[in-house]
Amino acid sequence: MPEWDGNMTGNRIDQANRAATVIDVLRKIFGRSFEDDLSDYLRKHPSEFLGQEESWQMNRFWVNELRIIRPESYFFQPTSDFRVDVLAEARIRIEELRLTDPVAVRRKGVSVRLRLRYSFDLRPCVMTCRFLGAVLREEDALWRAAPGGVVVDKYLLPVMREKDYRWLPYFRTCAAPCFL
Repeated sequence: MPEWDGNMTGNRIDQANRAATVIDVLRKIFGRSFEDDLSDYLRKHPSEFLGQEESWQMNRFWVNELRIIRPESYFFQPTSDFRVDVLAEARIRIEELRLTDPVAVRRKGVSVRLRLRYSFDLRPCVMTCRFLGAVLREEDALWRAAPGGVVVDKYLLPVMREKDYRWLPYFRTCAAPCFL
């Protein structure tokens, strides 16, 4: 039988004492739905998921499947705009209408590997999260923007490799100046 904590929060002790991953924080703390965020992006930027044919436009779409692969980010980012990519594979069904003949409808399935980009404001008493959009090109991944940066794991802890230690003296520490 599970033990419950004594402060009436309804948290099981074994869950309350475990570290939360970025995915857990996005879903449980900030109430983000990856499928909804992708759907919002599809509504605003349909051309990124369509072919090169200009005679067709997106009518409807369905996110059939969204599989999270891993979060990606790097250490030593500004605390007020700490960005995280959630690498995912999505299967989307798209219904298109021909602009010259509105009766002509076609449906197609699209499988795509993309990154859902989020920005956290980690300053004390702020702690917000916003969805920035989907990144479709591998060249635009966060870790490519900071080739010398130290990558982080799913808990946003730095993963130090031997080559990273020589750069540590050049980075600002996460003390009080980090929150400015």
